[in-house]
Amino acid sequence: MQIPVQWPAERFDLIVLSEVLYYLSPEDIRVAAARSMISSRRGGLILLVHWTGQTDYPCQGDEAVDWYLRACKGELYPILHRREPEYRLDLLTRVKPN
Repeated sequence: MQIPVQWPAERFDLIVLSEVLYYLSPEDIRVAAARSMISSRRGGLILLVHWTGQTDYPCQGDEAVDWYLRACKGELYPILHRREPEYRLDLLTRVKPN
């Protein structure tokens, strides 16, 4: 599958975007974010995991996640954010936690 051009029509409880977003342009990240929001069930989770070192890809890991989160326009809420020396992990949900 090649995202964001190809995207499954189903709805999911969990969407994992691991080591993917930084290969995309900011515009493609925006489209992937929109499609993942449509595909995520209410209460579903979205997991982003990306290496944070230097790359020669269109975006760096932190930059790609920032583009993704901006594209979701505050419709995702963090459940877990973990930053290690070599990667970041963001677990998000569409339902505001209590």
